[in-house]
Amino acid sequence: GDPPGWAVTPPKTELHFGFLHPGDSFGIGLLDDLDPDQQYTSDMFVRVESCNCRLLQLTNRCLWYLPESVVATTKAFLANAEDPLKAPPYRVRDAWLSRRNWNIQKQKLVEKEMLTAE
Repeated sequence: GDPPGWAVTPPKTELHFGFLHPGDSFGIGLLDDLDPDQQYTSDMFVRVESCNCRLLQLTNRCLWYLPESVVATTKAFLANAEDPLKAPPYRVRDAWLSRRNWNIQKQKLVEKEMLTAE
């Protein structure tokens, strides 16, 4: 028959997409030429695991005070950057599939070890 369902730690309900380091950015979609009344929404969140965190906000209005060459360079860089808070749907789907496959493998390993343990 079927092997017994050995207890395995249930998967977390959140996905981890990496770390931000000093100088990294998130929420860069705000610098797109959006309607000022449009809200920036995301299904992601940022968790700070430190006793010290400093967030600096750069808005389109802040860019007005910079030289045009700096603004152009900044916008060119951000046009190719991926916003960690706006992961494309395929990345989220791939992450969930990877998590699911790992949980299936983990369950099989636990069952194999429990059935062969002496």
